[in-house]
Amino acid sequence: AGVSTTVYPDYMVATMHPEGGRQDDAVFAELGMTVPKLGIAAFAPELKLQAVKVDSNVSRFSRTELSVAVGWRSTF
Repeated sequence: AGVSTTVYPDYMVATMHPEGGRQDDAVFAELGMTVPKLGIAAFAPELKLQAVKVDSNVSRFSRTELSVAVGWRSTF
């Protein structure tokens, strides 16, 4: 989990130049779970949950994401 701020001071599109440039503030987190006892041939099932929220002073870059991933993870 964490937070970050990214600043693009010279950001410009056509004639639009936001005061101070573009600024993106992000909050993100990831939670993962592996079950080694259910493993097969040195691989275990894994479940990941990820969330990201980005607020930008240029609305095109503001977004909210939520993802779920299911897969196999190496146990060796």
